[in-house]
Amino acid sequence: MKNLWDDIAKDYDNISKVSQAHHDKFDYVAKIISDLKPKTILDIGCGSGLLEEFLIKKSYQGQIEALDFSKKMLGIAKVKIGDKPNITFNIWDLNDTLPYKEESFDCIVAINVIFFLAKPEKLINNLFFLLNENGYLILINPKPKGSTKEFFKEQYKSKTFVEIVKEIFKDIISIKSLIKVLRVQRKLDNYNNKGRIKYQDFNEIKDMLESVGFIIERCEEIQAKQNWIFVVKKKASSE
Repeated sequence: MKNLWDDIAKDYDNISKVSQAHHDKFDYVAKIISDLKPKTILDIGCGSGLLEEFLIKKSYQGQIEALDFSKKMLGIAKVKIGDKPNITFNIWDLNDTLPYKEESFDCIVAINVIFFLAKPEKLINNLFFLLNENGYLILINPKPKGSTKEFFKEQYKSKTFVEIVKEIFKDIISIKSLIKVLRVQRKLDNYNNKGRIKYQDFNEIKDMLESVGFIIERCEEIQAKQNWIFVVKKKASSE
């Protein structure tokens, strides 16, 4: 699975730069974080540093630990973000227990992570352990039976036919990248059908979160309505 993400790291980053759905998703998550005002963030599955980029735009000054298991994704992230003393990128296999002490973070972000883990409930337990009391987990996961058509609708919903044609052909690099990313998406869908990965449904994610003690404060559709976002809280033991 790691090689899959290494193979499309540059293409994924290219698409994310022009995708309205991706822009809206990361901007929304960055806004939630800005409102929460955490001093410490753990971003697992950080990819090419998109969330960090949006947090910088919103003048976030806290400490960010960002993890991914793709060296190429992390390489792009490090170049993109540059030398920021408050942001650290490291490689880590999320199937393994995370290398931090109990109650280390005010906020943890997990975007499109749990669907490819062998034991997602193990990670959820680990994240609960790592959060400070009253800390927040922001979890995003693909919906089962999602459709790439919805991403195109979101991208072009307010444009005329001429504007659409111009946008499609203005950047041949993005078109090539899109084709590669769509091929990977088909692979992931095939893996899901064969049971190698699993796109959890709404109730499975909800039950997984609540079973360890998280309080769900917000859940809704995001990214052209193809993902779920859960904003959940680790309540204080005295509550």
